[in-house]
Amino acid sequence: MKKIPTKKSKSLKSISFSQFEDKNFGKRGTPQRAVYEAKLNEEIIGDLIRQARQKQNLTQDELAKKLGINKSNISKMENNIKSMRIDTLMNVLNVLDAKVMIQVELKEGKRQLQIA
Repeated sequence: MKKIPTKKSKSLKSISFSQFEDKNFGKRGTPQRAVYEAKLNEEIIGDLIRQARQKQNLTQDELAKKLGINKSNISKMENNIKSMRIDTLMNVLNVLDAKVMIQVELKEGKRQLQIA
């Protein structure tokens, strides 16, 4: 019987997600990492808006009418295509009857602001 040559497989090194982020987006506190984290936060906000809207069985068009804006703006918010002003975010969340908590981290410690 003829032996079939096999390739030696390289062992994969596993790393944590934090290590992956550090390697690909820079260490915390660097400008490159700040850009990555800001975009990630915007994506999360868009997903939360979509989830809250769907939980209330609202279409994008219905939510837009309640806010007095175009449906395309809702789509852009949910898909993170357009950055939104804080007052727009607050209006959207108010219409969706969502509770908002903002956490600001300062060098001296954490402070929380809760807006209901």
